[in-house]
Amino acid sequence: MEKVGASDLRCCRNKPLRLWRLVSALWEQLEGYLEQQKEALLLVFPTFALGDKQQTFDLAVFLHDALSIDRLGAVYRIPNDGPAPDAIIEVVGDVAALGEALSLKADFCQEMGVHDYLVVENLPDRPMQLWYGKAVAKERPRTVPEAVLTSLKLLVRPEKERLRLFTLEGEEVLSPRELLAKERARREALEQLVAELSRRVAELGQLLQGQASL
Repeated sequence: MEKVGASDLRCCRNKPLRLWRLVSALWEQLEGYLEQQKEALLLVFPTFALGDKQQTFDLAVFLHDALSIDRLGAVYRIPNDGPAPDAIIEVVGDVAALGEALSLKADFCQEMGVHDYLVVENLPDRPMQLWYGKAVAKERPRTVPEAVLTSLKLLVRPEKERLRLFTLEGEEVLSPRELLAKERARREALEQLVAELSRRVAELGQLLQGQASL
């Protein structure tokens, strides 16, 4: 799997820190999930052009047949540079951005032929909300408690200030950092268990030694 960030991030400078963190966390989770898929391409803040129209999104995933990463320019032109992405995720933090994501950007995804279009609404002091539509089928995004990205075979579920990703088999998708933290915690728990067993064995040995001396 190849991944790349946009070379020009001017369009993203106004994103609040909480949105940057959410996009970054999603990027890491998708990176771990797509790692074994050699043909997959994960783009962060890509700009797509279709005719005389352009739109920039937060995350886009291609499962195959995407433009080689070494030929990728500042703008991905469809169909010249390759097919439309399989899935697009947009994270918004205010009403104006939400309106744009559900109208202009949703229309653009339909014109491109994107399979799955997910909008993550993360307004201040409100519960996180998902909007999902199968753009290739001309579906308008609608509110859903959780979203199934059929092209990626992933379920997306909001939980407080984060998004949790699961395979369709129910296995949670963790980022490499989360996997490392989980392995470290497992190792520490094992070390504590070994230390506790060693202490108990030592206590038992002392008890048996005391009884033998009687």
